[in-house]
Amino acid sequence: MIEDFFIDVCYVDRVTRPDGMGGVIEQWTDGAPFRAGISTQSSAEAMIAERNGMKTIYVIVTLPIIELKHDDRVKDVKTGQIYRVTSDGKDMTTPAVADVQYRQVTAEVIG
Repeated sequence: MIEDFFIDVCYVDRVTRPDGMGGVIEQWTDGAPFRAGISTQSSAEAMIAERNGMKTIYVIVTLPIIELKHDDRVKDVKTGQIYRVTSDGKDMTTPAVADVQYRQVTAEVIG
C-alpha cells in the first residue's frame, strides 16, 4: 500500500500574540500529526530549473482525508525539515474509482 512509504509529519501552525508595544509577535508551533510521503520532483522541467538555480521542488502525498492548502507548513518529525506547500491538495486528487486514493501537493523547503 502507498501508506507503507509514509513518514510521520505534523502541521506547523502560525500563532500570533501582542508584543506589548502595539505590534505582533509571530511564532510557529507544531500542530496536528499525520502521515505523508515526501519526495523530490524528478520531472525533466524540475531538474532543469534546479540546475538553473531554482529551489528543489518536493511532492507531498497524503491520504484523501488530509487536504493541504497553499502556504501550509508541514514538518518532518524525524529530521525537523519544514516544507511550505506551493499548490492545493484539492487540485490533485485521485478519482473516486481509483484503487489507490491519495492527494498530492508540491512544496519547497523553508527550514
